[in-house]
Amino acid sequence: MDDLDTIAEQAEREIQEAKQRCSDAGFDEASREDVWATIRRWIRYPGFEASFNMLETVVLNELEFTLATPELREEGWQLITNLAARWKRENNDTMMEALRIASFEIAAEPPECADTLELLFRLSDGPDTRWAVFAAYENVPWRLREHAKKYSNGSVSDEDCDRWLEAQGLGTEELLAKRRREEEECEQASSSNGG
Repeated sequence: MDDLDTIAEQAEREIQEAKQRCSDAGFDEASREDVWATIRRWIRYPGFEASFNMLETVVLNELEFTLATPELREEGWQLITNLAARWKRENNDTMMEALRIASFEIAAEPPECADTLELLFRLSDGPDTRWAVFAAYENVPWRLREHAKKYSNGSVSDEDCDRWLEAQGLGTEELLAKRRREEEECEQASSSNGG
């Protein structure tokens, strides 16, 4: 098997070339399918799902980048959704974490982007994709409740947020808000002291 770090350069080049051909062809159906087939081929590459590696990073990042192109956005998100469901069903914690890093946490973190958050909260409707909504907030848990109220159409309730916060050992929403304020005050004090 090729070294996954080395082969990642080839994967990145091939995916970018497929995207460029797609753009040049006006995003017609055949050229869009070529983009997805290229990405899926690299996802099936031996060793891709075995551990965190450069190939996995490059391919999932290139997949995430398709969301910035309106003509590829829905199909790209559908592939991300399919991967999230598949890796959940397979209990593939490594790839679930890789996908969380490449796609989901980006939606949860600032700056707030309504279109992306709407895509993220769509995942709360599926039993095999619901995990991704909560996983997205691992680094910014205080944003979950606010975003759930705005973007989940009721599919993520206050009780769901409370259960997740408790399961993460983060305590109540009030305690979490207090911790966030304390962190912000420490950061401000540190920056005003030249630290």
